[in-house]
Amino acid sequence: PVWTSRVHAINVAPFVVVGHHLYGLGPSRRLICVDARTGERAWWRDQFTGAPLRNDWAGILVAEDRLLVLAGNGRLLLAAADPADFRLLGGPIEVCNANWCLPAWDGRHLYIRDENSLRAIELPTSPPSTP
Repeated sequence: PVWTSRVHAINVAPFVVVGHHLYGLGPSRRLICVDARTGERAWWRDQFTGAPLRNDWAGILVAEDRLLVLAGNGRLLLAAADPADFRLLGGPIEVCNANWCLPAWDGRHLYIRDENSLRAIELPTSPPSTP
């Protein structure tokens, strides 16, 4: 391998890649950003949903230079895919119950499966751009 890191090992949810950086849910339920070239952590954020997570899960989708993050506690947020620091652009808002499923997004609707149902949530067609 090019590099290996036990420190940044992810939980169940997969990372996403934007540019040269990985974004995902790391140890201790922290949202983390890791440089894909070196394996070095760029930043991490505790309590990124404003409430404790119910499980070790966060489904992350890429929307251009932004991240749509659906946490296992049902809270959705929009963050900048910025390796310099965590920047919250919208939310968090509660959109469902506990979940462990990766959401799907068609550019307008976010499709979420939680512990009780499948639902579609209409989102703005152009999420706010990063400042």
